[in-house]
Amino acid sequence: MKYVVYILVASCCSFFYNLLGYAQLMFGRVVSPSFWILWLAMILVFLISTIYISYVYNRLAGRLDARPSNRVVGDGRAVASIGQVAVLRISYLCLAVMPILLVFNMFIYLWVYGRPDALQMFVLNLLYRIPIFAGILVTYALLLPVFKQWSLPIYFGNEKQAQVVYKATPVLQGPDFAMDLHVLYYSLLKVAGIGPIWAGTHSVRFFDIVLIETYSKLQYVILTDGSRVQVNGITKVLAKYGLDRWMVKISGNYIINMMLVQYPITKANGELLLQAEVREGMGRNLKAGQLMSMLHHGRGINGKNIAIFLDNKHHVEYEGWDTFITLKKM
Repeated sequence: MKYVVYILVASCCSFFYNLLGYAQLMFGRVVSPSFWILWLAMILVFLISTIYISYVYNRLAGRLDARPSNRVVGDGRAVASIGQVAVLRISYLCLAVMPILLVFNMFIYLWVYGRPDALQMFVLNLLYRIPIFAGILVTYALLLPVFKQWSLPIYFGNEKQAQVVYKATPVLQGPDFAMDLHVLYYSLLKVAGIGPIWAGTHSVRFFDIVLIETYSKLQYVILTDGSRVQVNGITKVLAKYGLDRWMVKISGNYIINMMLVQYPITKANGELLLQAEVREGMGRNLKAGQLMSMLHHGRGINGKNIAIFLDNKHHVEYEGWDTFITLKKM
């Protein structure tokens, strides 16, 4: 359905663009065969532009979606970096739109080259037609971060490589090192912060998966911004990567990522506490009461699953925290 919509929109944009004259619409062109040849050519131009812009967005999606509060300093506190976020988004627009405009203008110049009025035609195109073309491209580029599901899944290489900038050297290394779990959390927090950080629009870091909500035939992933995505079979996917060791079933319907739990664990009110940054992030899409009900654990389950996990807490390896887990089909 997505691709049909893209073709229809490209057809409409192409039709409108080819009606553009210099400061007016020229409806008389539609009776000319050359109009329809150019219409097909511009459909191709718009579709190629869409593919390129989607590719640029997919490469930068994780950083574009990151909020200023995701940046942390040495003590783990979130700090704003509005200037850097603004520079990144402006750079994204330039990378997504400017190469298309340069190539398109080059083709126009070659098209009119050799005519007596070639320079005049080129300048008039720059004044009256190119701004419309650029406006369409910029609008699409600006809409992608808002409507991520409309990004085309264009990658070169695998999705994990698309976000290699976030694969930082671990703070501590070693195959069998022992470290307290709260130290582990803040060590990982300093690497890339709380997201969710996406590879394109389909895969998210394991570190940004807080809970799995399970039913008889359905499973949902709940992320660090409180959003909820249906991903049937997610527990099998995590087991495939060896990440199920972090996931502990705390009630009939909820499995929690123990990387993100506040330690030491207390049994007060039968409710687990999440780290402060995680709680704050989840508050974007969840009410406090909703989150509290998810974290409420049963007595029997608490005595079994959580206790088993805590017995092994000094032999936990955090390899795989930055693995990108596919949540959506392409």
